[in-house]
Amino acid sequence: MSATLRKVQATLRKQMKVNEARKGRLFELAKNRMSYQEYMICLNHIERDIEAGWNKRQRQIKNSALRKKKGSGTTAASSQAASNPAGVNGIATGAPGDASKGDQPEASTSKVVLSEALVSAIEKRRKMREHFWPLFARNPLTWQPPSMEAESVYGDLNLE
Repeated sequence: MSATLRKVQATLRKQMKVNEARKGRLFELAKNRMSYQEYMICLNHIERDIEAGWNKRQRQIKNSALRKKKGSGTTAASSQAASNPAGVNGIATGAPGDASKGDQPEASTSKVVLSEALVSAIEKRRKMREHFWPLFARNPLTWQPPSMEAESVYGDLNLE
């Protein structure tokens, strides 16, 4: 009876060690997965900023085209653009380097450029991908679940 009890206790200790090793592996995978999810949340936030900036730029281009089609000549907005090198509503007018040439008509040189916020968001996205993706690429289980035919996540654990 006591020999059987010792044998079962030894088996229990062995199984507890296996379970601890597996728990450690799962904890590591969960921590990596959570870091990838935080990365994706930040990246999605930046993507929304980029999309909002792009949509704003498209609206500004559309409004600019509508103003040109109306052919209103010299309006308050065009006279302000001629006197202000920063342009109307923060949109640069004229070609780059033409800020000193305020005597040219706005309609012929009007050019909508990307806002600083949009350029900044694009740069942030590039930097995040450049710096963080290599960390996640080393361990594909952080960003994709294991496939059915793949070996177990415990395959390289020494469970003996």
